[in-house]
Amino acid sequence: MKKKKTNNNLANRYVDRRQEPVTFGQIILEWLEGTAIYARQSTKNQRIKNLASAEVQTIQLLEFAYKAGAPQNEKTVLFDENISEDGAYKNASGTLRIDQREGLSALCEYIEQGAKVVVCFLIDRLFRDEDMIEPVTFAKLCKEHNCKIVLYSGMVYDLNNDMHYQQFFMEALAAANFLKMQRVRLHGNKMYISRKGMYDGRTLSVGYIVDRRKELPDGKPNPGWKKYVVYPPHASIVLWLFQRFYELNGNMAQLCREVKERNNGYLFPPFDASIEKENRKINLGEYDKSRKRLPPSPLGYRVSRSGLVSILTNRDYLGEWRSEGVLVKANNHDPIVPEDLFLYAYTSLLTTTIPAPTHTRGRNKQIPALLDGFMTSPEGKVYVLTPTIGDKQYLLYTVRQKDSLVPGNYVLATSVYDLDGVFSSRLLELLEHTPDFAQWEQQVKEEDGQQAARNKRLRMSLEETVSKLTAIEVALDTLTTPVLIKKKEEDYARLLVTKTELEEKLETPQRKNSKAHALQFKELIRALRDKRKWDTCSFDVRKKLIRALTTSVTISCISSHWIGLDVTWLDSDWGGETAYVYRRRGATPVWEEEELTTMLALYPTHEREELLRMFPTHNWSALISQAHKYGVKREVKERAGEIPKRLTYQDWLFMHSHGIVMTEGDMALLKTAYWSQWSKT
Repeated sequence: MKKKKTNNNLANRYVDRRQEPVTFGQIILEWLEGTAIYARQSTKNQRIKNLASAEVQTIQLLEFAYKAGAPQNEKTVLFDENISEDGAYKNASGTLRIDQREGLSALCEYIEQGAKVVVCFLIDRLFRDEDMIEPVTFAKLCKEHNCKIVLYSGMVYDLNNDMHYQQFFMEALAAANFLKMQRVRLHGNKMYISRKGMYDGRTLSVGYIVDRRKELPDGKPNPGWKKYVVYPPHASIVLWLFQRFYELNGNMAQLCREVKERNNGYLFPPFDASIEKENRKINLGEYDKSRKRLPPSPLGYRVSRSGLVSILTNRDYLGEWRSEGVLVKANNHDPIVPEDLFLYAYTSLLTTTIPAPTHTRGRNKQIPALLDGFMTSPEGKVYVLTPTIGDKQYLLYTVRQKDSLVPGNYVLATSVYDLDGVFSSRLLELLEHTPDFAQWEQQVKEEDGQQAARNKRLRMSLEETVSKLTAIEVALDTLTTPVLIKKKEEDYARLLVTKTELEEKLETPQRKNSKAHALQFKELIRALRDKRKWDTCSFDVRKKLIRALTTSVTISCISSHWIGLDVTWLDSDWGGETAYVYRRRGATPVWEEEELTTMLALYPTHEREELLRMFPTHNWSALISQAHKYGVKREVKERAGEIPKRLTYQDWLFMHSHGIVMTEGDMALLKTAYWSQWSKT
């Protein structure tokens, strides 16, 4: 009986051949020179929720490579496209170019540095490029550096082999076509439904939900199936917005103020528990500092200034249904707003510019703020303001809340001179130890090499794009079928965008850091070991030096009297630091009417510490001031509290958690408005 042959995969065939090149037929796989493992899923949700696929593309792919001969050391590198440099998950579409993907760009750099094997699950993990530009660029790179591509199935591509080269492109084309067909199929179904006036998965207009009953209770077909139905708790507020806007003669600023005061800004109540999750997909909600959407508040939904404008110009409230911007049906569902009321708001807002408040200054006027235009905040845009109070002018760094309903709603304000002083003092401390300029020069040299390689890849993609454009131009001269002409024109327009983007990237150098710029200040940096030299530098030189030696500066509000200053220094030995800065003139939040009434009722009999816990953003001095204003007196014997009068309970909690001690005596002796504590991050 003839012995049956076993089809061992690549990993099992060469598990013991670790110290020499592995041969697959006539192909030599030089694992030890450098092995790149590439993993990608289209969306971050797939990366998080589809754990099986994520494990196959990472853990199992690594195990496969190790068994096949990849060294278990730094020569084998995993490039996970769904994880950004800061460790956060991100989307990673296969339609993106090489230069638009961190992981694939880094993989290409590794190939240029000598890696000889790329391992991935399938070719579609590398590309889904319907224009077939990026596969050409990648293939040329692999050919030039004699790098092989190994799939999890055991298939190996040596792109210097013509047959393998053609097979690689067939796989890449199939990957692109699959995505194209999926898009055509799904989009076609979606458009078919939408053009019948039925719900197509879009974000719901607040005030409506979707009738998802296919049949009525009597068993008859539901004529309103998959159509908007009015949700009264929200629809009544939408109608109030239109009515109030009309009553205010189109005064958007006043409407914003009234919305902010209504239920503390929570304009729309939460959905009733009976409303299913699918019907809560409205474009309202709040976000954290990283712009991640937060779960709905139990108090309801806030709305931003731009959100109000969107509501007041949304034609869905007339009962209209549009598909891709085109009116499909005029009376598709019940209207919420009368036509005359809607048209008043619609025409007012579309013919009137309602800009968010901005702060301008003379073009040639220089503001003496070292961090102006460089410091950022996750809580809003940073401005430098020069308000005059009485006969005194102040210079302040301010952060205006993002998309604030009411103009001038600032998260924090703090003295420019004091904050610049905190920052400059720390910089001069670090400059007492001169940076390793030789190391900087070596890093700049390496960066220049990476930049040259990056530009080479961009030029390869650009050349392929121009070639495709030329081919389309030739085709358009001969085609006569309208459908084919339209398709070619769409392709041409898309490729023109790609060409422009590639050209712009080639014209704009993209260094990962500014050590080349910082080296221009080498002699000054050496001289600043003597701190007294700082005062002899002009403001312009000091500002430029700070930008040269700093990657980022971020300011944030921690508590009433404390702000955080996160600094990432250019020199890796300095790393990143956080300054906790105390400001004597802290935030003074306005007392809400209900909050003030409660405080005045409790003030006579409750202990000081208990009151501070109940009103954590107000200090004891503020409570005393309000009580005195309304003639309320203490009935309990006053005892010295642990928390100083000027600090809020919010301040105290922060200080306690960071080991910062400040007694009432320390507060009285504090001569400067700022005190800072730096900690490595």
